[in-house]
Amino acid sequence: AVTEVGREYMGLAEADFEIVHGDARSYLHFAEEDYNLILVDTYNAASIPAHIATTEFFALAKEHLRDGGILALNAAASESEFLQVLKNTLAANFTAVYEVPVPGSFNTMLMACDSCVAPDGEVVAMPDALAVHMNYVQSSIALVEYDENIDVFTDDKATLVELLNEEMLIDLLARF
Repeated sequence: AVTEVGREYMGLAEADFEIVHGDARSYLHFAEEDYNLILVDTYNAASIPAHIATTEFFALAKEHLRDGGILALNAAASESEFLQVLKNTLAANFTAVYEVPVPGSFNTMLMACDSCVAPDGEVVAMPDALAVHMNYVQSSIALVEYDENIDVFTDDKATLVELLNEEMLIDLLARF
């Protein structure tokens, strides 16, 4: 249904890329292709698939990125311990991780890449879909540094994903 809404109202019908409906980790496990952009939009505040938030998943996604490719996550996550650990998990796997808060929402866009960053730290490859929003992105983007004092999500600690997600949800609900 989300894809149909995208086709009807957001120009997705004219887009020149493949849309896959299915489990991201299973798909990448069997995929032979490499990609310029892998967009993960499976997270929501009520339910975040633990197996798509771990270092093992991010390593698998990284294997399927072309040189200069970007892994982008639309994380339905407020500033919380969950978001800190998710960002740190990405930073443990990629040379550069950027975060951009999505205005008027609970979401944070995370972008991870290896060869898309120049030695001076500037992003050297920006997907066209993000380029149209560059003024906002440039004024809001922040580099995420790996912090050895913050956990990372791993397959053997998948319950940590669920635990921190639940804590984040409870904190969010307590605000209302």
